Amino acid sequence: MKKIASILVFVFAFTVTLQAQHGNRKVKMHKGEKLTVEQRATLGAKRLALALDLDDSQIRKVTNLFKKKGDVMAVRVKKMKTERANGKKRKNKNSFERMNKSLDAKIGFQKKMKQILNKEQYAKFLKLKKHGKKKMRTKIAKRKKVMKRQKMHKNEHR
Repeated sequence: MKKIASILVFVFAFTVTLQAQHGNRKVKMHKGEKLTVEQRATLGAKRLALALDLDDSQIRKVTNLFKKKGDVMAVRVKKMKTERANGKKRKNKNSFERMNKSLDAKIGFQKKMKQILNKEQYAKFLKLKKHGKKKMRTKIAKRKKVMKRQKMHKNEHR
């Protein structure tokens, strides 16, 4: 009886140790509730208002600008999802046109922001934007690293 109990304790401890080391193998992404375009625009404008000390008229203008940008993005995402569901793959033929159109949209957005903000606010906005890009790059690099580790781990167990 003592041998069986000690074996069970050993197996239990071994299992717990393995779980603690590996944890849940899936990458846990932040899955918040799905926000509407208006909600995202409002939250983005308020975050910007806190960072740049915007007045009420500037907040309204920025919110409207974010809503327009969000609507365009929502249409693009919906189009990509339907194409993926239909089995269509992205074509690289028109990559120049797609990139050109994207850069034109970014330039237009930046010009509108420059009209809304004063010089100090605009300089701080550009600094925030640059910091956000840097933060996103590091996030993507970490995600790629984790995915690579998972892929290697799956291949080891085959």
